[in-house]
Amino acid sequence: MEYDADVPQSNTADPKSFASISARERWPIILTGAIDDVHKAVSNEKDPERASEGKKIVQNLATLKHELQHNRQLT
Repeated sequence: MEYDADVPQSNTADPKSFASISARERWPIILTGAIDDVHKAVSNEKDPERASEGKKIVQNLATLKHELQHNRQLT
């Protein structure tokens, strides 16, 4: 568009970009909060099927957090 600013897109691969800092430092904190919230909800759940699903969600979030913190390929 004719009025768009000529600002390069942020990229997590650039260690000096805000996107990279956010991915390394902020995303793990956000994921930890999500893991804690889901874990609390699961621990109060009476339905075994819902509890099992919640445990899978916690496991997947923990895997994502680990991959982010150790600069691994996201699965």
